Amino acid sequence: MIAEVAELVDALDLKSSGYSRTGSTPVLGTNLEILMGDMGDVWKEVNQYRKEKRELNRQNSADILKEKGIHFERKNMGAHLIINHNNKIVDFWPGTGKWIIRKTNKKGRGIFNLLKVL
Repeated sequence: MIAEVAELVDALDLKSSGYSRTGSTPVLGTNLEILMGDMGDVWKEVNQYRKEKRELNRQNSADILKEKGIHFERKNMGAHLIINHNNKIVDFWPGTGKWIIRKTNKKGRGIFNLLKVL
């Protein structure tokens, strides 16, 4: 995906695209319009990838906690897990990996870093 963006940027040639200045407003030709249209498609793909990654993180994190025998309660359809283990209560958002230990307010990211703390 990044390579595609790089190719698009390399393909942008301002001289052949009809770039000129009229007053203080730049006027760009069709190459930039094509680039901007393609950039929209690239960002749609990026957002879709991120959404899928968060969903995968939610599934995998819950599975890992179950395998380790760590009790948790699901909230908001699994977007927020409340973990009660070793006299610690932890709020965990598996989509992003963020976690906060309630009493100490210690914060971190990642299921494996959380497991180390528990």
